Amino acid sequence: MKNYNRRTVLSGMIAAALGAKTSLAVANTASRSLQLEMYTDASSVEQGETLTFFVRASYAVAVKLDLYLIGSAETHVASFHLNAEAQATRARPYRYGAAWSPSAAISTSAYAPGLYMAKVHADPLHRASAYVSYFLIRPREPGALSKILFLWPFATSEAYNNWGGRCLYSDISRDGLASPVISNQRPNPTLAADVASNLPLLQFTLKHGLPVEHCSSYDLHFNPALLSHYRLLVIFGHDEYWSWEMRQAVEAFKQAGGNIANFSGNTCWWQARFAKTGQGLQMTCYRTVAGIDTKSYPNEDNYAQDPIYNDGSGRNHLASIEWYRVPVSGSAAAATYKESRDNNLPTSGDQAFYPENIMLGVSFRCGFIAGANKTLPKPLPYSLADGAFRHWIFANCELPDGATFGELARVIENECEVDGGRPGQGGSPRNFQVLANCPSTDNSHHEGGWFSEATMGIMVGKGSVFSASTNHWARNFQREATTRHITLNVMRRLSAQRRIHSLTSLGNAVIALFSDGGAMITRRPAALASQDARIWYDGAKPMLSALSAPHGVYTELAGGRIYFTPASAIAAQLSAVSGPAAPLDFWDSELVYADGRPVLAWASWADGVLTAFSDDRVCWSPDGLNLGGGGNTIAVDAGPSPIKHIWIAAGAIYIACADHSCYRATDPANLRQTLVYQGKVPILNIVGWSHGAVCVHFADGRIAYSPDGVRLDAGRLLADSLALKPLAISASPTGLRVCFDGLVTDSPDLKNLGGGGSTRVLYQGNTSAASIQALHGGLLTLFSDGRAYWSPDGLHLGGGGNSVLAYLPK
Repeated sequence: MKNYNRRTVLSGMIAAALGAKTSLAVANTASRSLQLEMYTDASSVEQGETLTFFVRASYAVAVKLDLYLIGSAETHVASFHLNAEAQATRARPYRYGAAWSPSAAISTSAYAPGLYMAKVHADPLHRASAYVSYFLIRPREPGALSKILFLWPFATSEAYNNWGGRCLYSDISRDGLASPVISNQRPNPTLAADVASNLPLLQFTLKHGLPVEHCSSYDLHFNPALLSHYRLLVIFGHDEYWSWEMRQAVEAFKQAGGNIANFSGNTCWWQARFAKTGQGLQMTCYRTVAGIDTKSYPNEDNYAQDPIYNDGSGRNHLASIEWYRVPVSGSAAAATYKESRDNNLPTSGDQAFYPENIMLGVSFRCGFIAGANKTLPKPLPYSLADGAFRHWIFANCELPDGATFGELARVIENECEVDGGRPGQGGSPRNFQVLANCPSTDNSHHEGGWFSEATMGIMVGKGSVFSASTNHWARNFQREATTRHITLNVMRRLSAQRRIHSLTSLGNAVIALFSDGGAMITRRPAALASQDARIWYDGAKPMLSALSAPHGVYTELAGGRIYFTPASAIAAQLSAVSGPAAPLDFWDSELVYADGRPVLAWASWADGVLTAFSDDRVCWSPDGLNLGGGGNTIAVDAGPSPIKHIWIAAGAIYIACADHSCYRATDPANLRQTLVYQGKVPILNIVGWSHGAVCVHFADGRIAYSPDGVRLDAGRLLADSLALKPLAISASPTGLRVCFDGLVTDSPDLKNLGGGGSTRVLYQGNTSAASIQALHGGLLTLFSDGRAYWSPDGLHLGGGGNSVLAYLPK
């Protein structure tokens, strides 16, 4: 904060606190034209900090300052009566700030975090329009109220603010000359319109039960660690100007598993620099040369006018230039060079380039301005990419393949700026998936990239990035049901904690099914959700379960549909260049069940599948097709008690029924060949041992060994009085693996299951193992807290040794 005159600040604080009014002679000034203006010393403060208001009137007058919290509706929270004066403005205020005396300093301790509107107005007799501005209050504990962070593009609003004569743009500066350095310590008439146009997105989100927290461009620049407290960063409106620090913060957030919802267009197009100086906060961007705007791109090398460019300081990567031309070299290039090379971007020596579509998948270079100069006859629609109607983005939209949408919502209309992208082109990563696009028209301005279109798409890696790619989305999306559904789908899914709920081994690959209904597949178990993993499924219907078979994999979707994908198709996809997979049924998959009834239990036997459905039907399909009937599938008489579990162990089929009975069979068409258990305690699992023997895990914690696999409760008890109750068992190459709460052991001789003797302790910690999958000679373990660890030697399941963290839910 500046060293303001203490007397002036104190009088403002007293007036604000007491609500004192100053009596002025309204009658003597009523015939004069009154103009009110205002700015604050910060656009964003942490709860409890003081916010200083600067108000100027064209003549001395009593004014009222009202504060409103903007949520799903406006809520008036405070009023202050102030004296406004005709204050002198410093020379070149666009660069150095207005330098007015403060009118009030208000503590924000009593105000809830959120977006606030400040309105200053005078007695109606003065016939003066109210002046409106906005500011943010951030919570003391980031992420405590919400895991969704709205990023307000205040820097871009300032770039277009020509108050005081100039801004970054020559064509809207009053003398036709732009200023490469501008200050935020001045009124900003453009801010109110910019914020108001984006309020529909905020209010829609809140009305659907999703609380949010807020930050500005400057918050992200000066506090890059802020993002670590959130799951979803929401970018919206016109967010054109980003600093290096902002970009690095968002890239790190994405790599740490954070998600991005980009409801903006022309996003991250220019690099700018922010600095706190004696004149307040200044933004620097040499986007013009000698007062000539660089719209004649790419002939203007404007960044060469930037004092830091080639000054020998090694700061060329901070030059104020379009992001796709940012020259990154030396150590700064380490993280970007490989991506540049892999995505067909030019490189020279150790120098790389850093286009924004590395981060977002899309770029304005491949986009356009729709209907420049308002020449577009009507709004343009998005057209669905082939098969994209199955994607979760379009859940509840009921769109047929190839449908169009967005025209009614006017998300691409006159003067709208949009971004484009294609996998592996111009910097867009190969795992970028196009969901819909809209080609440019003859009366649209475009920047001369490889192509010119609006592209809606998504990237899924450690974090997911969705791009709507138009700066009119936030203001107009509510006009159409499809765009409303898309917005809500994105906000709900990307803000929820994404946990793995099950793992399925498939040959030398592993499939991870997630809590949001999606799935990924990889041959690298150490990276379950990185760009090395492939999208196995991201459809509108959640994937509920997967069954591995020798010839492929079966996957069950919500709504009672099952698909089969042959192993050859999976191998071909995993061997291809990294990139996104289409929704499940594009992987040469075949629909093998569509009767609508969920699966209760299923198992692969020989070349077929045995399935028990929720309507108590049991079907045996010898060829693994027509799982619910038809073809050569037969209905199996499973008896009076419904089947709850099916296990394959020691060369036999075991079925557990609702009445706690258990049968053993070697013919899937005759499941009740031998009754092997009839008791009061349910069986949780049966695993094979050697020579037809099995180990049985009962719900009361007992583990029994049956040497013939027939008399399940008459064999030797392996665990009956252990201090810890066994939670799960599984077979290992060396013995029996037992999971307890906070402990996993492996016993080669079925003795000392809780530890001791020859039993090895594979894990001991504060949580329990929910699933263990053998793969590549090692073990992939999913814990109850959502973490997953990969142990190449299978000896250290939860860290330590050569064990690595494969997945951490955010």
